[in-house]
Amino acid sequence: MAAARAAAAGTLSVCSMAGEIPLRSALERLTADELQPFANGGYVSGGVQQLLLSSLQQQGDQISATAGLFFDQIVAGCSCGDDPVVEPLFCEVLVTLHLRTGQLQLHR
Repeated sequence: MAAARAAAAGTLSVCSMAGEIPLRSALERLTADELQPFANGGYVSGGVQQLLLSSLQQQGDQISATAGLFFDQIVAGCSCGDDPVVEPLFCEVLVTLHLRTGQLQLHR
């Protein structure tokens, strides 16, 4: 009964968490170039190392969530003795995956 109410409200229930799989998979495949707009002045090194999903919702052919992304950035040019420095970074983004087209949209 609770699953039916959650489905009617447009949210994923425990029984329909299959929507998390394509979203998580798409986020794990993000490249350094795709993550670059979310860096804090450095250059993104590699891809997503870890991610957290919350507020997962499905409406029609779209899955939306808030995602916490962990990745590294290289900070160069600060004239430090150990220049460049690799710095861990966390960024929270709003994510929408269009299931029909496979298009992934990220917004701060």
